[in-house]
Amino acid sequence: MSLKNITIGIDFDDVLCDLNTRAIEMANEEYGLNLRLSDITSWENTGKASVIKKYYKTSNVYEKQYVTQDTKDLFKKICNEGEVYIVTAIAPEFMGLRHQQIKNAFPDFPDENIIMGKQKHLIQFDIMLDDCSNNVFKSTSSFPVLMRKPWNTDVTGILSVNNLEDFLQLIYQIKSSIAGIANEIQSPAVIALVGPSGSGKMEWVRRLLNHSNYAHPISYTTNFDNSIYHKYVTQKEFDEMNFIETTMYGGYGYGTLESDITELINCGYSVVMPLDICGAVTMKRKFPTLMVYCKKEKGSLIENILERNCSIKEKKLRLLALDQERKNEVLCDLTVEHPEDINKIIQMLY
Repeated sequence: MSLKNITIGIDFDDVLCDLNTRAIEMANEEYGLNLRLSDITSWENTGKASVIKKYYKTSNVYEKQYVTQDTKDLFKKICNEGEVYIVTAIAPEFMGLRHQQIKNAFPDFPDENIIMGKQKHLIQFDIMLDDCSNNVFKSTSSFPVLMRKPWNTDVTGILSVNNLEDFLQLIYQIKSSIAGIANEIQSPAVIALVGPSGSGKMEWVRRLLNHSNYAHPISYTTNFDNSIYHKYVTQKEFDEMNFIETTMYGGYGYGTLESDITELINCGYSVVMPLDICGAVTMKRKFPTLMVYCKKEKGSLIENILERNCSIKEKKLRLLALDQERKNEVLCDLTVEHPEDINKIIQMLY
């Protein structure tokens, strides 16, 4: 991968431009419903929101789509980072309309960089972004990235972002890792501990908390069985809280409030947090952040997951995510494996 010629493939629907939101608006108006985006709980959309699928077969929903100014601005910044392609799966009868949508939103975008078709996994980019988890899992790209949406919240461990701002930050992080750039970070900062389930992230938290000027913020979860390290809240309470970062792991939500982190940093503490790669990227965008990969042999990871006090379903999801999460090491600023490696973390902060 060359930094000068890095290729970036980006999906259109529900990544650059809302589709399901427009379809839900149409269904609510036609049937007097009160559907929300969160009612689409899977890619197949077989629940109560399945009524919206009929709109995909007409041009009306596509004509109602629009790209926001914020998205246009962010897309321009992304285009400055490499050769960008828009990859969109749309029925042949609407391809002309889709091409016009893209040109209306991005007049200077080259026609030859617009790719239409459903077999997205056959196209290899350096970095790709899509909201369909199957496209991400099957992708041959070097860094396939999932755009988090309600219909893919059950996917665990995969490289993902919550919005285009986080995606841009991830591009910066990927390019830095390729270039071998690991800058020192001024303390106080966020220490984002990244690694697969069973890699001992909480063990590293405890080690750092034994040193002065390190603190661990309150984090919240919908997983009652994991309330030892997190504060349990109901799903309704979780949805109403203003988190700086959230992730779904094993089907449960985890989140941290920006105000809790800001308060600790303002008091002179470096904030130690176990996070998935998505949360770590968000932190990097908001605070001075050192991304630390917690490394363990695969056999030990499997053993730790199997011994974990959680449901069979959650264990299965964590095991399935192992190989994907182990790939995230290359994106981190630092790797720790042995207890004495704690000095590496301390020395990286000045």
